[in-house]
Amino acid sequence: MTKPIPLLEYYAKMGASIGEFAGFQVPIAFSSVIKEHMAVRERAGVFDITHMPMIRVSGSETQELLEYLVPRSISKVQINTMTGPTVFLNDKAGIIDDIMIYKVSEGEAIIVGNAVNTEKDIKWIRQSAENLRYDIQIEYLNERLSLLALQGPKSPEIIEKLSSDALSLKPLEFLRNLETSEGRVAIISRSGWTGEDGFEIIAEHEVALKVFKQAVNLGAAPCGLAARDTLRLEMGYVLYGNDIDESITPVEARYWLAFDLSKIKSEECIGCHELYNKLIEGVDRVRLGIKFGKAERAIARSGAEVLIEDKLIGKVTSGGYSPVLKRPIAMAYINATHSLLGLRVRVKVRDRLAEGKLVDFPFI
Repeated sequence: MTKPIPLLEYYAKMGASIGEFAGFQVPIAFSSVIKEHMAVRERAGVFDITHMPMIRVSGSETQELLEYLVPRSISKVQINTMTGPTVFLNDKAGIIDDIMIYKVSEGEAIIVGNAVNTEKDIKWIRQSAENLRYDIQIEYLNERLSLLALQGPKSPEIIEKLSSDALSLKPLEFLRNLETSEGRVAIISRSGWTGEDGFEIIAEHEVALKVFKQAVNLGAAPCGLAARDTLRLEMGYVLYGNDIDESITPVEARYWLAFDLSKIKSEECIGCHELYNKLIEGVDRVRLGIKFGKAERAIARSGAEVLIEDKLIGKVTSGGYSPVLKRPIAMAYINATHSLLGLRVRVKVRDRLAEGKLVDFPFI
């Protein structure tokens, strides 16, 4: 049974089309996906992303626990700064989830993961703390807080009218318990997952609704998750369940931001030793982009075969239309033997072969 995000009723009244994503009922689009996409690229858009779990971890050993759980250094991160994207790894260096971490203090952090992994993430954190005999408290914040994303080149102008203090934030910095024109919010961070400048706001549901409405009044386009997906695809950002999962390592995914070489070399986290070995020994497949011709209209979806002549060399994991490039694009895992940028390939889309070439990220 799907669960509505807290403010879904309001978005439905705005005329949003409602759909299901990772077990949640969410706004898919308010107008057209292309219009919302281009609003974010050229001006500003606002999303409700409360389907993503916000997990508060607290206790005197929080920092030590996070050092054990992720392949990036937590102790080097300043308070009131985010770190990420990073990952939880299993003992084979497969990706349990990719996450962002808000470092509130050495004894408190907020972890934001993927909706599909909500229960798994909470269980993994709790189980790891118990194994280490750490006294850690875990709270799922989504019951009382919403998460909004204001994104686009004009987002600083809008955030300034909501809270002038937030305008001074540098990328990945955040402010807490901030008074805005619409009420007090728990956190405003300079962050996002669209490739544009932007801010993410964590606030109680009633305040979040006021912030969303005011952002729209100030010129932000209300946007649904469909546009968020096309925006992340243009940047080459991964989606859990499509482009990464527990069978894929950050090396194969070329997810370089997810780990520090010095950290994995020190073997101080779960999966670090295996990830380091994978980096040294090499991989059999890597994630690359496929850019199709402008005349192509067919969209390659997850599972589509990638061919060189008649030889299978990979499979698509995500695909869609790029409103900026005005052509289809896709991500795929390609055999390392054929991971050659510029290589012309054919992708099996339904009953035909679409011509494209292998490219690096971002697409734009």
